[in-house]
Amino acid sequence: MNAAHAPRALTELLAALPLGVVREISGPRTVEVDHFAQDSREVGPGGMFVVTRGVSWDGHAFIDTAIARGAAVIVAERGPDAGFTGTWVEVGDGAIALAGIAAAWYGHPGRDVKVLATTGTNGKTTTTFLLKSILEAWHQKVGLVSTVEIRIGEARLPTIFTTPPAPEFQRLLAAMRSAGCGYAVVEASSHGLHQHRI
Repeated sequence: MNAAHAPRALTELLAALPLGVVREISGPRTVEVDHFAQDSREVGPGGMFVVTRGVSWDGHAFIDTAIARGAAVIVAERGPDAGFTGTWVEVGDGAIALAGIAAAWYGHPGRDVKVLATTGTNGKTTTTFLLKSILEAWHQKVGLVSTVEIRIGEARLPTIFTTPPAPEFQRLLAAMRSAGCGYAVVEASSHGLHQHRI
């Protein structure tokens, strides 16, 4: 759940999406979104459930759970369920929608923190640490997202994913911006790129 900020206008969040991603909006458009989540168990009253598809699951199967938990907005790759009285946003790609909504929710931190991403089969971790060292030698404050750890200023945090999901990635960038980092050096897995996490 991403409720750390004041509610956001639905129109503000949807304005962050690339042209053509939103196919249709059913229901009220002047909605204030209290929080958003891609896990239906994290959605509560006033929240937005953004449906995505994984390798072995389809978030559309959990729309009823999100509605039962009080979701005010559903963002999905299909049209609205009969009887849903909230706002339904049909999109062409749930992963792209989630990434754009997450960026808007955290105030587009990628506009302030330059992101240098490394991808490939081997050498991502080594390359990210080398880039971080080079930038720091130039007296730059640098954040790091790697398989080994996450660094925000002097703080070192554990990591679960090589490339975190879009909401977590944007939250980390926002924390780096708050810590005064001008750069973020990131390991970008092919899986993370395919899922539009960054």
